[in-house]
Amino acid sequence: MDAQGIVRVEGVGQVSLISVVDVVSRLKVESYPGMETTNPGLPDYQLTLRRAFFTYGLPETVTLDHGTVFYDNTTPSPFPTRLHLWLLALGIQVRFTRKRCPTDQSRHH
Repeated sequence: MDAQGIVRVEGVGQVSLISVVDVVSRLKVESYPGMETTNPGLPDYQLTLRRAFFTYGLPETVTLDHGTVFYDNTTPSPFPTRLHLWLLALGIQVRFTRKRCPTDQSRHH
């Protein structure tokens, strides 16, 4: 799961598209627009994931980057974020990409 940088969409405004992709099949499981923000928040990511889970069921693992919604970047030994805890409570393993390696999103399984 990852969010695209903000893009201007004619007639809609500023959009940051959140995408959930199955890395094995390359199927785009869900896309959801975060409106008028460069950084979608927890409710946007949870809604996107809920929509994906409703359609395809719960995955074994979700891979995330080090965005502040996903990862506490303020301490050397970060505490889990609310999104991380929510996924763990659903029985979903959370995996993080390497810092500053955006291509990892396409390689983790």
